[in-house]
Amino acid sequence: MKFTEEICKSIGQQLRRARIDKRDKQKQLAEVLGVSRRMVIRYEKGEVAPTGENLARAVRYVGGLDLPGYDYKLTVEAVEQPRPAPGPAAQQVELPLGVPQEFPGATVRVTRKEDSMEIFAVVSGLRRR
Repeated sequence: MKFTEEICKSIGQQLRRARIDKRDKQKQLAEVLGVSRRMVIRYEKGEVAPTGENLARAVRYVGGLDLPGYDYKLTVEAVEQPRPAPGPAAQQVELPLGVPQEFPGATVRVTRKEDSMEIFAVVSGLRRR
């Protein structure tokens, strides 16, 4: 997921609010997240958002992060669930050009643009409001 400016600012505000509520200093939050104090400042200003394990640590610190524009919240339970083992290898299928094809969890449409091909996938799990 690519974080938009709106999401970065929201995550930063939630981190700052949680830090102030816990009466922690930016240095203490930096130690919890495993980043520098300068990076905490950038998070809180909404310049960037934590990613990967730092995002999981931020979710644990705050107790859950709301993502504006999405119908779900990043919760502690979600980041602490073990990831399932990868499934079987994907089956290769031939798709007709321009005709949307339904697959579990996605709609795929293949189009040709000059000498290149573009594949559009719409994943139904993340719905914008």
